[in-house]
Amino acid sequence: MKAVENGGTCIGIRCKEGVVLAVEKIIVSKLLKPGANKRIATVDRNVGIVTSGLLPDGRHLTSRARDEASSWRRTYKGPIPISALAGRLGGYVQAYTLYSSVRPFGVTAIMGGWDTEGELEVDGEVGSVPTSGGGRNIKDDDKGEKISRGGPGLYMIEPSGLYWVAFSPMLHCATLICIGLLRRSHRQRKTGCKVRIRKA
Repeated sequence: MKAVENGGTCIGIRCKEGVVLAVEKIIVSKLLKPGANKRIATVDRNVGIVTSGLLPDGRHLTSRARDEASSWRRTYKGPIPISALAGRLGGYVQAYTLYSSVRPFGVTAIMGGWDTEGELEVDGEVGSVPTSGGGRNIKDDDKGEKISRGGPGLYMIEPSGLYWVAFSPMLHCATLICIGLLRRSHRQRKTGCKVRIRKA
């Protein structure tokens, strides 16, 4: 957890128009090439990830997330839902805490993206889109009303494998000033993504 605390600030903000991910760029040396050691990455067309902690662990977790997303796309012919990707990454990270032959991950990740609300196009020539999951209105048997699926999603994955969904601004290792600004803008509820991007 000490590596995560020293890793710098990463922020994820969920609003109705989408998700905003931001990281603090820490320059540890003047000799560092510009654009190197990125802690923000694209996993799939609909998913992004930011990491705080050890850079190699963050790159490994991002690579694993990309593998999971491409595996889902090959199998189900559509983009992976954010909740399914968070569950798979949480299980993968948690497996590294079970055995003495491997060390736990020294990284915390914030993953955000958009699950489609409408029908998805089929990516390949053969097959069809799954009939359940994100992106459809599914009839609830208990109440007889439709449940809307999709929209923005924001998850945080801890080094222990614990992951949870966030409905408010989520940040890691930030200063108290930054926390106060984000909480104030979240309470107002009238601010859109443009204002929240400037505050991030």
